[in-house]
Amino acid sequence: MATPYNMLGYVPANLKAPYSNQTSYSGVYVENSGMTVSPAAVTPTYYNIIIGETIPQVHNNYNLFDNLMNGIVGLNSGISSYDNVFQNSRRTIFYSPKPNYRGGYGIYSSADGTYSNNYHQSLNLIATSNPSANCNSFFDCHFAVYTGYLHNVKADYVNIQSTRNANVALTTTSYGQNGLLLFATNTKDYSIKYGTFKNLSTALSLNVYWGNSYLPGYPTLSSYLGNVDIKWNLFTPSTSSLAAIGTGGIDNAIVVNSSGMVAGITYTQAGAAMRIQFNNFDRVMRGVQNYGHSATFYTGFTANNKITLVQDPFNNQQWGIWHGICPASVVNTNTITGFGITNNLVAGVYMSQSGSSAVQCNITNTLYAGFDFNGSSPSVSLRNNVMENNKRGLNLNNGGIIGTQGSYGVPSNNFWQGSWAGNNGTWTDAGSTAVNSPLWVKNTPAGYYPPFNSGFTFPQTYNAPNTLYAANNAANTSSLCSTPGDPTPPPGIVANGNGDAELLNKIASDDIVYDINPYESAEINKMLLFKSIDENNFLTQISDTLDNFYNSTLQQEPGTIINIEKQFASGNLTTATSLLNSFSPNTNIQTNYKTYYSLYNEFITSHVLSDVDSISLTILAHQCPFTDGSIVYNARSLYNYINKTVVIYNDGNCGVEGYTARSNANCGDPNKIDEMQHILKANELKNKDKIRSTYRLYPNPAINEFYIASSNQKENLIMTVSDVSGKVLITTKVTLNNYKSGIKFDLMDGIYFVNLSNEKGDYTVKKLIISK
Repeated sequence: MATPYNMLGYVPANLKAPYSNQTSYSGVYVENSGMTVSPAAVTPTYYNIIIGETIPQVHNNYNLFDNLMNGIVGLNSGISSYDNVFQNSRRTIFYSPKPNYRGGYGIYSSADGTYSNNYHQSLNLIATSNPSANCNSFFDCHFAVYTGYLHNVKADYVNIQSTRNANVALTTTSYGQNGLLLFATNTKDYSIKYGTFKNLSTALSLNVYWGNSYLPGYPTLSSYLGNVDIKWNLFTPSTSSLAAIGTGGIDNAIVVNSSGMVAGITYTQAGAAMRIQFNNFDRVMRGVQNYGHSATFYTGFTANNKITLVQDPFNNQQWGIWHGICPASVVNTNTITGFGITNNLVAGVYMSQSGSSAVQCNITNTLYAGFDFNGSSPSVSLRNNVMENNKRGLNLNNGGIIGTQGSYGVPSNNFWQGSWAGNNGTWTDAGSTAVNSPLWVKNTPAGYYPPFNSGFTFPQTYNAPNTLYAANNAANTSSLCSTPGDPTPPPGIVANGNGDAELLNKIASDDIVYDINPYESAEINKMLLFKSIDENNFLTQISDTLDNFYNSTLQQEPGTIINIEKQFASGNLTTATSLLNSFSPNTNIQTNYKTYYSLYNEFITSHVLSDVDSISLTILAHQCPFTDGSIVYNARSLYNYINKTVVIYNDGNCGVEGYTARSNANCGDPNKIDEMQHILKANELKNKDKIRSTYRLYPNPAINEFYIASSNQKENLIMTVSDVSGKVLITTKVTLNNYKSGIKFDLMDGIYFVNLSNEKGDYTVKKLIISK
C-alpha cells in the first residue's frame, strides 16, 4: 500500500478464513515491557521498546500500519515509535459484554498500574537522530494517538490528517475524530511541538484528573504536574495554510480538561507550567479551550499564538481562546482574527470565573466580541490590548465582573483602533454592571478612550458615573507588552490596587446589586471568593470583612464542600465519602456540588457510571454555570473525560433558559435527543423550587421617570404607588420586555412606596425617592 490514503482501488480486507469476518486487531502488541527509573527526578530515565527507524536518514524506510484496528498497542509499557506511518484505521463493533465500537487508533498506549515497574511509563515519538524527517505520520485514523495515564509523553513533529467532511456531523466511525487524545494523572514532561494537524474534529485533547500518582511520599490519589509544552504547531483545515478549505475543518484545535487543582494537594515540579505558545491556528472554528488547568501555583499560559477563525457550519459557540475556572492564568500577546461581526456566538477571548488572571497585549479583529467576560473574575488584568472592527470591544456578560482596571498613574491602556461607528467599544449585558469593573483610561491620544459605550440599561454601562476614570495622559502606553516567549505573569488577586480589595469586600458582605438571578449570582461569587481565600490565606489580612467572611463560611456549607474536595484530591476516599453522605445542601447550587462529587466518587472507585448516573452527569453538564454554579464546568470536564469526547456548550442564554444548549452537530442523533428530554425535564423540576422573582427601581432618586428591572425577561405586573401615609396614588398594569419597563409620572418631591405583584403571586415593595 502506498501512503497516504492510497488504496489502489482495493476494498479494505479482513483476516483470512476461517476469520474472514474479523478485522486485524493490531500491527504490534506490547505488554508489560519497559520501565522508568526515578520518576520524580528532574530527569527520569526511560527504558522503552523501540519500534521504527533509529538510523539517521530521510523518511523512506518506514513501517506502514495499514487497514488495522490498531497500529501499535502498548499496555503498561514504554513505547518509542520512530519514522512510522499509520493509515486507514478500522473501527469495529463488538457485541460482548454489550455493543460498542473498538479500535480506530494509530497508537494506543495506556498504563493501569498493575505492576510497580509499570507505574510511570512513557510514549516517545521523537526520533533521536533526525526528528523532523523520521517523524510519525497518521492518515485517516479515527484517533491518531491515545495515551492513558502515562508519566511522560513526547509527541513532537507528528503529521496528522484526514479526509473527513467537516460539514457532516461526526459518527463513531468517522475518520479524524481526534489527533492526540491524552489522559493523565501525572504530566511529568508532556511535549507537543512542531506538529501538523490537518482536517480533524479535535486536534489535541489533554485531560488531567486526580488518580493514582504512584510516586513515593505522595498520597495515593493525587496528581503531579510538570511542564506541558504545546508550541510551534500548525492547525489547518486543508493540506496547507494556502490551500482552499473545501470540506475540511478544525472544529477544536486544543482542548484541556482538568478535575481542578487544590493548593497543597496538587503537586507540581518546581517552575513547571502549561504553555500553549507560538502556534498557528489557521482557519479553525475554535482555538484553545482550557477547563480549569491553572492555579496560583501552576500557571496555564496561552500566549504568542496566531488564531484565525472561520464559521462553524453547525452554528455553535466559537472563540479564539476560552478560559473557564482558570484562576491565575495568562492570555498574552495573541492575535485573533474573526470572519465577521454579526454572529453573537463568536468571541476573541472568552473568560469565565477566572480571577487573578492576565489578559494583556492581545489583538482582536473582526469579531462580534473582542473580549467577553462572563461571571465573576475579580483582579483580572485587562491591559494593553487592541480591539479593531469588533461589534463589541469589551463585553461584560452573565454578571461579568473583572474589578478595577489600572490606576491614575498606570492606565489600563487598552486601545480601540479605527472607526467604531455603529459598534460599541464597551457593552454590558443584562445582569452585568460596569461600576464593578471600572476602567482608568486616557483621553489622548485618540483610541485609548472607549468609544460608543452602551449596554442593556444605562446605570450598568460604561457611560454611567464611576465607570470610566480619567488617568494620566502622559503615562507609558506599552510597558506591559513583553517580548515573545516571555509572557507577563498573572497579576495576583489584589494587584490592581485598592479597588479590587474593595470589590472583594463587597462580594463578601453582599454589597453588590445583581440585576439578574441575584441570589444565585451572590452565592456563586461568594463561593469563588471563599475558594480564593482558602488557597491564598494572606487575603484575610486585607480586611476584617474578608477575615470574618472566611472564618464564618468555613463553618457553613461552602466550607464543607471545600473539605470534601480536598479529601477527594488527597486520596482520603473514606473520609470524603462520609462527609459527602452526611452533607445536607440548602440551595440548588449546593445540591449540584453534592451531585458532582457523588458521581465523581462512583467513577473514581468503580471506573464506570451506571446508566442513571450517566444521565445525571449529562443533566448537570447542561446546567448554566452562571446560575447553577461553577461546578457545572467540572461536570462538563468529567463528561468529556469519561466519554472521550469534546462537547461544545452554547451558554449565551442559559441564565434565561435555565440550561445550556448543546452542540448542534449532534442534533440528529437519537441518543442526544433523548438526553435533551432528560435535561428539559430536570430543568422543569428545578424551576418549581426556583427563588421568587426580584425587582429593582432605577434611577433612584428619580425626577419624572424611572425603570423597573426584573429577573424575568418578560412578565406582566400590577404596580401600586402610595405615599408615606399609605394613600394610593397610582395603580396600573405594567408589561416588562427584555427585563425592564419605563414608568413616567408627575409626583412631588418625597418618599413613595412602589408595590409590585406578578401573575405567579410574587409580591414586593420598593422605596422610591423623588428629587427634582
